[in-house]
Amino acid sequence: MYVIIFLTLIISSSQLYYSYKFSDPNYGNSDFFQYAGMVEDPFVSESAESPFIYRQFTTSIANFIYSNDIFYHTEISFKTDRETQKIFFALLISNYLGILFCFFTLIYFIKKYLNEKSIILYFFPVFLILTSFGYVFNGLAPLTEGWTYFFNLIAFIMLVEKKLTYFLILIVLSILNKEITSIIFCIFSFALIIYQLKTKKSLENFYIKTFIISLLCFITYIIIRVAIFPIDGGESQINI
Repeated sequence: MYVIIFLTLIISSSQLYYSYKFSDPNYGNSDFFQYAGMVEDPFVSESAESPFIYRQFTTSIANFIYSNDIFYHTEISFKTDRETQKIFFALLISNYLGILFCFFTLIYFIKKYLNEKSIILYFFPVFLILTSFGYVFNGLAPLTEGWTYFFNLIAFIMLVEKKLTYFLILIVLSILNKEITSIIFCIFSFALIIYQLKTKKSLENFYIKTFIISLLCFITYIIIRVAIFPIDGGESQINI
C-alpha cells in the first residue's frame, strides 16, 4: 500500500512540475483566463463569465494558495507577468490536490473491496489515469478537472455502496465545481434503471432516488444560472 502511494506521489509530482514548466493555457486551455479572475476575486460576479463563475470550488482552494503566497518561482513556457504566474501555479496545485485525493481514494477502495497484496492490482487503475491524454492535457491543468475527477469517483463509490445521504451531499457539492457531474450521474442512474427493468422483475428505489437527486441538482443549477444569479456568457449551453 505504501509503495503504491509513494509511486503515485513520485510520478504525479514530476508530471505536476512538467505541467507547470512547459504547459501554456493559450494553447487549448484558454478557460484558465476565466478562472484566473475568480482566483483573484472569488464569489464576485464580475470576475468571470458564465458558466465559469459558478465553478467556485477549485478556484476557492486556489485563492487560498494564492492569497498565502504559496508559490514556486521559476522560468516557465507560459510567458506572463508574475501575478498571473502565481495564479497559474495556484490553480495547478489546487487541481493536483484534487487528483491526489482521487488517486488515494481509488487505492483505498480497491484495497477495501479486493483485499489483496498486489502492487500491480492497486497501481494499474492509477496508471491508466496517469498515462491518459485527457489527464495530462486537461486534468493536471489550471482548470477545474482535478477536483471533478475526485467528485465523480466518490459519487460513483457512493452509488456502488448505496449510501444515499453521502451521494446527495457530493452531488450538491459537485455543482460548485462543475455541473457535468450531476449530468453524468443523471444519465448513469437512468441507465441503471433501464438495465434493471430489462433484467429484473423488481426495481430498486435507490437508483430512482439517485436519478431524481441528480436531475433536481442540475435543474437547480439551471434555475440559479438563468433566474436567480444570471451572469452573461455561455448562452448556447442553456439554449434548448
